[in-house]
Amino acid sequence: GRHRVVIVGGGLAGLTMACGLARLGVAAVLLDEDNTVGVKGASSRGICYTQKSLEIFQRLGIYERIAARGVAWSVGRTFAGHDEVYSFDLRQQGNTNLSAQPAFINIQQFYIEAFLVDRIRELGGVDLRWQSRVTAFEQGPDSGLLTVETPAGSYRIEAEHVIDATGSHTPFHDWVGAKKQSRRGDDRWCIADVRFTRRPPVERHTWVEAPFNENRAVWQHLMADDVWRIDYQMAPDSDPAEVSRESVVRERLARQFGPDTEVEIVWVGPYAYRSQCLEALRVGRVFFMGDTAKVVSPFGARGGNTGIADADNL
Repeated sequence: GRHRVVIVGGGLAGLTMACGLARLGVAAVLLDEDNTVGVKGASSRGICYTQKSLEIFQRLGIYERIAARGVAWSVGRTFAGHDEVYSFDLRQQGNTNLSAQPAFINIQQFYIEAFLVDRIRELGGVDLRWQSRVTAFEQGPDSGLLTVETPAGSYRIEAEHVIDATGSHTPFHDWVGAKKQSRRGDDRWCIADVRFTRRPPVERHTWVEAPFNENRAVWQHLMADDVWRIDYQMAPDSDPAEVSRESVVRERLARQFGPDTEVEIVWVGPYAYRSQCLEALRVGRVFFMGDTAKVVSPFGARGGNTGIADADNL
């Protein structure tokens, strides 16, 4: 059939877009190759949601669910070695208090995605189609034609507007000839999502030179369910498989928190920096947003939050 809007990708940006359209009464179809939220509902991925994103979620009707589950924070401390070199408390900044939402709430991305799915179903008007992989796309003057593979077979769907929210490895860039600039850095990191029996303070702590991590950087955040996100900077030539082995991660945690600290490892994942930006965020009938439009360093909470803003703007 022919539809006004087809969104491809049911991640943070795609679901925010679908929820926004549902709220406005605009019929749409969302296609996603998976049928879970988050990365198989396990890893936390995005965790830190800014005041602007929380204001958007308030309009969409899911802010209260986020606030009830997540952790609000305002204090950040930065260390070089054992010395605290900078700190802030966002509650003391006047512009922060202009909003009904706090400066930040930390919560695992899969919770946000689940809340968005529930809200879309409450609002109606958006057809959520899971286990639907787009395998081909043809661009016409007034519509696009997508080929969709499902467990029950394949079909074609026509859309006046196609919104690509499938992520940084999207095939749409090649299908429409999108031009982009990209750069890959040598920064290597390893995430450890953990629970402690002895809780650190509920603050964002950053080490620009951490003595327990070979004087490389470390970031420490609390999320929902008493899970802490610890980002460890690794050597540029490090092996992702080696640095993310559980025994190696436990040694790293013991150096930071002490050998007697009891730790439950919830999830571990290595990642590397790269940046990418399209020269145009629309090509014909296709709009790009989120990681399909640009890839940035996750620090500063820029990845997921800019995808949310993309959806709100579009």
